[in-house]
Amino acid sequence: MHVVKLLLRHNVGGRSLAFDLRAVNLVSHPKRSTCGGEDAFLSMSEVQCVFDGVSWWKEYAGVDSGLYSAALAKFMYSFVEDDALGSLPLSSCELLQRAYDACLSDEIHGTSTALVATLQRPCCAADASCSVSAKFSNCMLDVCSIGDCTSMIIRDGRIVFVSDEQMHSFDYPFQLGQGSADIPVHSLQYRVVVRPGDVLLLGSDGIFDNVFKHDIAELVWKFVGPVCGRYALDFDRPSQYDVATKIIPPDDVLRALSAGVDEVVRVASANARDVKCNTPYSNKAIENGANYRGGRLDDMTLLGSIIDEKFDLDRSVQLAESGVLLPTPYRDWP
Repeated sequence: MHVVKLLLRHNVGGRSLAFDLRAVNLVSHPKRSTCGGEDAFLSMSEVQCVFDGVSWWKEYAGVDSGLYSAALAKFMYSFVEDDALGSLPLSSCELLQRAYDACLSDEIHGTSTALVATLQRPCCAADASCSVSAKFSNCMLDVCSIGDCTSMIIRDGRIVFVSDEQMHSFDYPFQLGQGSADIPVHSLQYRVVVRPGDVLLLGSDGIFDNVFKHDIAELVWKFVGPVCGRYALDFDRPSQYDVATKIIPPDDVLRALSAGVDEVVRVASANARDVKCNTPYSNKAIENGANYRGGRLDDMTLLGSIIDEKFDLDRSVQLAESGVLLPTPYRDWP
């Protein structure tokens, strides 16, 4: 599970933020469960990613549509393990470019959408406008998105950021891979100031096509809200009392986050099978001239993380010795 290895990378050279508190839920399309589906993910303290393989390859070319998304996840994992996010970290787009180049070099068949999030240093002092965020060296969330996966930040129960879809036309997202003219530099890129306690969600279109964004935020916050406020550090206290004191243990926070993520996936799965409910996908279909009602069956992947100060040794050991395990770093394919 890589739990201890990832958690014992404690903070060196100043205060920094990380995705140490995180959870993942992935459900395959009923017709793709035997092959593992087409979504892949990368979930680490340094980076969060979702990749969605394009099903056209299985339907029309006889190629496993999950191969390319899985390759992107595995290559990116190897780059992060090799300290690509060291003292001068790569941007999210640069990291995606490396994984894309590796797929080209290995001649991986297929295409995939991609969503990558990392924590970076602000470009200038003005970027770290929040007094809380300014206490950390990497308070800038760097998001790179190509295609129709979606990222969202929830702060104090409110949505403060949502990334956009990137589509050529309805049901035809931008995508990386064989035969596609889209490349990483064509991606939508965002830089957002974050602070401890922010909840970051990354999901494939199977999630965001079946549940409205405000409903996703409410479902997650129903579980996370009661514990997140009691867990977050009070960084505005006077400096002589600036001691990292957590009121509740991190495994309680992880359980709440996992419950929130699981609830969203449960609702998305139910809506996908409902032929009468109103969904984001049915609204988009109607806007594009189709007579459509209900949800849409698809692979569903949702990554959740609570942004917090990077674990020190004591807190790492506390979590590593608890009964709560972090998700495996990346989704592999048979």
